[in-house]
Amino acid sequence: MKEDYRNIFSKRLQYYMSLNNLTQSDLCSKLGFTKSAVSTWVLGTRIPRPEVIDSLADFFGIKRSDLLEYKQEGDNNSLSIESQQILHSYNNNLKIKILFDKAIKLSDQDINVLISMANRMNGSNSNN
Repeated sequence: MKEDYRNIFSKRLQYYMSLNNLTQSDLCSKLGFTKSAVSTWVLGTRIPRPEVIDSLADFFGIKRSDLLEYKQEGDNNSLSIESQQILHSYNNNLKIKILFDKAIKLSDQDINVLISMANRMNGSNSNN
């Protein structure tokens, strides 16, 4: 049973690391964990103490259960990583959520004007 929790935690941790474009080294530097500890969590050989799980959940902006419970394929894991990142940004960044909610009501012409403005602000000529 304990092995199942380690595997679930490992998969969920890897999922949130990938969603946030983080490496094991990033977790170590941002949260002060040792490389060996993070490695054992990612490999599924150990599971961290409850207070460490809480720290990870807070860092990722999720609930503790998101790291400990198996999720069905019908959840966000069935989306591409890029789509998951967009959904994560939408759910966790109020400014992006407001911008998106306003943008979906705009005409194509207005959207093109905003894209052009954003490109100028970012120093880019791309229409993406």
